[in-house]
Amino acid sequence: MLREYCARHRLNTWFAFEEKEVQQGSFEEAQIATTDQAYAADIVIRLGVTVFPSGYRERSLEIVKAKNQGYRRGRHHYSIRGASARDRTALAAVDDLSKAGLGIVIYPSLATQLHLLANRDEIEEPLVDLWKTPVEDRQALPGYYHCLGLAGVDDALRRRNPSTHPGAGPRAGAATPAHGYLRGGTVSVLVSDLDSLATEIALHFALQGSDSEDAAGTLYITTLHRHAELWRMADRYNKLDRRPDRIWVRELKPEHISESKLLKDIEHWIDSAGKAVVGAGTPVPVQRVVFDNIYEIGAKFPLVRNNNHFLTALFEVLRKKGVASFIVDTVEVGEGRNPLDQSFAAGIADHVFVLRHVDFQSQTRKVFSVLKLAGYQEPPQLWELRQGTDCIHAEDRLDFFKGVLTAKPEPVEVTLSLYAGAPDSPLSAYLDAQQ
Repeated sequence: MLREYCARHRLNTWFAFEEKEVQQGSFEEAQIATTDQAYAADIVIRLGVTVFPSGYRERSLEIVKAKNQGYRRGRHHYSIRGASARDRTALAAVDDLSKAGLGIVIYPSLATQLHLLANRDEIEEPLVDLWKTPVEDRQALPGYYHCLGLAGVDDALRRRNPSTHPGAGPRAGAATPAHGYLRGGTVSVLVSDLDSLATEIALHFALQGSDSEDAAGTLYITTLHRHAELWRMADRYNKLDRRPDRIWVRELKPEHISESKLLKDIEHWIDSAGKAVVGAGTPVPVQRVVFDNIYEIGAKFPLVRNNNHFLTALFEVLRKKGVASFIVDTVEVGEGRNPLDQSFAAGIADHVFVLRHVDFQSQTRKVFSVLKLAGYQEPPQLWELRQGTDCIHAEDRLDFFKGVLTAKPEPVEVTLSLYAGAPDSPLSAYLDAQQ
């Protein structure tokens, strides 16, 4: 009778009823679906609680039933947020509080966010529609290509990959695209065996020195070091561009935050940080993102149900945003093992770099290598990294050693001949490398 009355008078009716609380999730859903209220209603929305083994209770919203319309199944996290006293004045002119992130804020599940990302036609780029721009013109776009920030590695990659458009961009005659080789919309992963230099390399990528006004902005997300500690590390190197209006640091401290909210927050930070105004009112969009680091991310954020699934979703968001991303993945391996065995992120990345520390000649040496570089040829050599006052120097000194990546370096055999002492001979190159 109620349904007929509402249909006759064209009324939308909203009812709220409480359910009997149970612990088993599947049984709980079955109880709701068989209630009289749910059977008679056209749309059923359930506000529930997900109980984690730690005892934490996460709020969730679920569409149980929606007649004659499509919807995404599953539970979605939601929060109830209010405005602080200092925000009320600014919010007076806002008509819809949900747009300001206040009231009941719903964070779609990871499955829903991935579904939405898959249906986006184009990559999101804050300045220009890149896919409609010819390749030769993209190379001249500021912030579209980026370097790693290690001079020795960057130079080797330029020599390895001659440019097909040597006159493109401000660096005419460069051997790679005008602004580097790490393209916007790609994800780079640095796999490091718990080495302290990993953060410094990430800072070299984030703070690539540039005196031009079109320098790219960088969002630096850190789960390890605090903001002040990062700046102390950066102050050790004179060549790094430490202007605070070119980098935004977000500290992710361990907390019980849902995986859907965490992913949505990262996407929001990329969008909002790019709206910052620099100088005479010129916006500097975020075109580089650093995530330092993803080591045991589930231990830092216990509500992340599956680390690999979350990383897959995170990489997809970074690609869709059109930013050049640099992810630090520290792993724990022993001597004689390759650190890639412990890195899931390396298997889904566009570019893969490896940093290892090895015991060599009674000293701990830091060895860097490029294992994967999508769209380019990888240089075969290994570099020993040394910290200088200006930057980190990558020195090509390990050509005559094998087993370096497994932390068991051994010298290779050099066959001598009558011309062993001639310039550019194997012996001459070996002796030059050891000097």
